[in-house]
Amino acid sequence: MGDPRAMRIAFAAIVLGLVSLSTTAEADCGKRAVISMKGADGVTMGILISEAQFEKAPPWSPGHGEPPLSISRVVQIAENWAKTRYRGFDSAKIHNVSLTEFGCADERKHWYYLVQFLPIKDGKSTFSGDFAAVLLDGTLVGPSKLDNAF
Repeated sequence: MGDPRAMRIAFAAIVLGLVSLSTTAEADCGKRAVISMKGADGVTMGILISEAQFEKAPPWSPGHGEPPLSISRVVQIAENWAKTRYRGFDSAKIHNVSLTEFGCADERKHWYYLVQFLPIKDGKSTFSGDFAAVLLDGTLVGPSKLDNAF
């Protein structure tokens, strides 16, 4: 992927994919897709977090002190996971970390960190990174194929 035009096309595809990311609060709050993305291959991947997983994590609200899980701990958890996830790559760079709220209707007590990765191969970013979620109890939830994409 050394061709600059191919890299621009790949980057545009990623940007379009990011624009089409779905952050949804479904009526069925038992299992939630907090994010989904359709890849160039047509497969929709997403991060599904169950109500039980959210309930195990401590609640947090802005303005009530620091989150119960520090950003440095999130990075450590995510980097350990990435070592296994990206075995065929030189490394995986954390591109973005955001603290994100998710809840059903007016029930806004669930927060998680969304971590985006950019795999590195032969010293170059592949622009095909994906996401993982780290709940406030340190649980990491990786992406999975969504059969019933929405």
